[in-house]
Amino acid sequence: MSYVGRDFDPAHPTESEVFSLDFVNVLQSGETIKSVSSVSLTVFQGTDVDPASHLSGSPNIFGTIVSQRIGGAGAPGGGLIVGVTYTIAYTVFTSLTNIITLYSRIPCRAIN
Repeated sequence: MSYVGRDFDPAHPTESEVFSLDFVNVLQSGETIKSVSSVSLTVFQGTDVDPASHLSGSPNIFGTIVSQRIGGAGAPGGGLIVGVTYTIAYTVFTSLTNIITLYSRIPCRAIN
């Protein structure tokens, strides 16, 4: 599992937002993403008893970019929790039968 090198900008607890990671730097020449094996949302720092409940819908693939909506207050698990930093990880299958996982972090902050 590889860290992408930077965290996402802080998320607001009531917003529903799409978070995307680009696999371009980890794919071999000519290699493509065939499918998304999994998307996980876990707690890096803080407390959230069910972080995966904030995932909304299915992931999407746009070339080398994989995206997932993380729901706000209207999502099945409600909004992200202020003060919690989440880790989002995407695992993909590629055209060269590789399995690659990238992750980043999403801090949740109240926006005044």
